[in-house]
Amino acid sequence: MNRLLFLLLLLLPILSDAQTLKTVKKRSKYLLEQFEVLADNDTMRTGSYKKMFIDTKKLLEEGRYEANRRVGIWTFYSQGTPELVYDYTARNVIDNKRTQTVASLAQIQQGDTVAQVYLDASPVYLASSEQIYAIMAREVRFPAHLQRQGLRELSFKVIASVSLMGTFYRILASNPDTEFKKSARDAMNMAIKGIDWLPVIYQDKPVAATYLFSEIVVTAIPVERRTEVITTEMVGRPH
Repeated sequence: MNRLLFLLLLLLPILSDAQTLKTVKKRSKYLLEQFEVLADNDTMRTGSYKKMFIDTKKLLEEGRYEANRRVGIWTFYSQGTPELVYDYTARNVIDNKRTQTVASLAQIQQGDTVAQVYLDASPVYLASSEQIYAIMAREVRFPAHLQRQGLRELSFKVIASVSLMGTFYRILASNPDTEFKKSARDAMNMAIKGIDWLPVIYQDKPVAATYLFSEIVVTAIPVERRTEVITTEMVGRPH
């Protein structure tokens, strides 16, 4: 009896410090986030995290939080397969299976001047590529007035300029139409919201560099069918 009491006294501090967690589900238009928070403070993320498409429940990313910070190994998926594995604690890319067919345009300090050079390395976005492209493809719209003018195909590209100062995005649209450019920009903003980037490291220093996303092509379909076909294809270097 005394031994049991002694053991309970030893465990009491540990049990009192144990954190009780509860699972929260956060839904948006296309995504479902499932994560753990403290039972007595639902603003404090601590524990497992998963993100998936809300309709298909296809997994897009998973990892862990501690005190609202991402820690340890996080995995990002495309088509159900891991495409990027990143260690938030060590701040190191463990595996990156994304195919890079476009060189990155970087700004390199050379003495008193800044030179623009193409690098094989490019900035890395910490998100699922399938998530980004799917949201952009679903959100962009083919303006009806352009279809009435006889146009049947439009496209746009997103270029991200990544540096320690932050990330800036711009749209390159195949048509200068204001409505189409706004639609493309709105689609981009929804797709990249909250995404973090890793800058390019050149000669042991982070440098400002660009990342060119694959082209989004929107094809008009006869009005009576009221659908759109959207495809993506890789394009050449940014200019």
